[in-house]
Amino acid sequence: MANACVDYANREIALGTSGKFDKEDFTLAVQPFFRDITTPPMKDGKINMKFFAPDCFHFSQWGHGIVSTWLWKNILEPVDKKTTQGDLTNPAIPLACPDPVL
Repeated sequence: MANACVDYANREIALGTSGKFDKEDFTLAVQPFFRDITTPPMKDGKINMKFFAPDCFHFSQWGHGIVSTWLWKNILEPVDKKTTQGDLTNPAIPLACPDPVL
């Protein structure tokens, strides 16, 4: 499963950098904060399964809350300076704000 996730991420990056979707009114920008993450550990070093839903694949409400802060951070970062290693133990606080429209 890990290899499939890495392969998917690599193909997503290749598609995003291909220029195929670079239009005047649209583009594809990959949000790579998942590239170098590890799941949040408990004090004993084991994976904190509360981060995941009962199916052990999707995020729980707590997991979604943390992931959403890292996604928001990634969206607001310049394309060439995006975070690739989100610390899913903690939310990305303070939340970034978009530049005001002048």
